[in-house]
Amino acid sequence: MIILCLQDLVPFFICYLLFLNFFTMCFIVLQCDIDGEIADVPILNRYSLMLLQVYRTALGELSMPGYKVNPIWKGGNTEGDFFLQINIIMIWIMWCLSTFFMFVIMTNFNIAQITSTYERVRGLEKKISFELKAEMNYETYMLLSTLNSRSLSAYRCIIFANTKNSQGGNTELLDEQFDSLKKCIVKNNQKFDDMNEQHMHKVKKVCDAQVTLRHFFKDKMNELIKRQDAMRETLIKDIKSRFELQ
Repeated sequence: MIILCLQDLVPFFICYLLFLNFFTMCFIVLQCDIDGEIADVPILNRYSLMLLQVYRTALGELSMPGYKVNPIWKGGNTEGDFFLQINIIMIWIMWCLSTFFMFVIMTNFNIAQITSTYERVRGLEKKISFELKAEMNYETYMLLSTLNSRSLSAYRCIIFANTKNSQGGNTELLDEQFDSLKKCIVKNNQKFDDMNEQHMHKVKKVCDAQVTLRHFFKDKMNELIKRQDAMRETLIKDIKSRFELQ
């Protein structure tokens, strides 16, 4: 998307540079002074300094035009010189025009161009998305129609990418669906784990109850065996006593 935005901004950059050089030439012709903040910059000539000054004004770094340093301004004493006064008026008119045009109009035009490119890219994204989905559906149909036979066992599958983007691992086309499916699976697995834990807890309770019941029956059986032994001994003694009486 960034590359497309830069490509669409090429005409804007060309127009911006043309108007930047146009206002620079106008200020040089009108003998406007260089701003004191950049006047001492080394290497740069007068044209480069004036271009930098107009560019700073276009970015919002406003500085008032000067008309005192150049010898034609006579040290700022322009009273009585009609042409110098006309020149000063022209400097202020050009400064207002350059500020309004470069800072207000061109900036908003740049924002509008980027917004338009963004909307166009979003539209292309939907178009490409549908194209890839159509290709994926066609490839899936061909694979299933080719591999579908009675010798193959039944199976179920979910396809998230086609052969065009499978090599690069680029599956952003269905990332949202994949994430939704993943969340659904995780949620269902969590429910299943919770239910399994509850069942395991119930099974453990049943096992504990079985162990308790086993011990209970074991104790009862031991008690019953003891009673049987006692009754046997009592019966034997009773029989012996009767035989002895006879």
